[in-house]
Amino acid sequence: LMAPGSYLAISHVAADNLSSEAARQAQAAYAEASATCVARSLEQVAAFFGGLDMVSPGLVDVAGWRPDAIGAPLGPAMLDGGIGYKTRPGRP
Repeated sequence: LMAPGSYLAISHVAADNLSSEAARQAQAAYAEASATCVARSLEQVAAFFGGLDMVSPGLVDVAGWRPDAIGAPLGPAMLDGGIGYKTRPGRP
């Protein structure tokens, strides 16, 4: 549960922009790690923000997050990211 006024920031490996071979290599690299690597679609990552208001620009490839502040992205970062804000009491 999150308290009203809380923020949730997520960046996640983007399955939508990842080849199946790159996804396989990432999973293999994390096979012995304490946390596995799971690429998810933008829709699947968006589900983590259920019930939260999204901070602009929403859930996007992190290379495009606030580009006016950091300059033009060199290309896709292969990570989707966003920030959700809880405005109302209750779940989540």
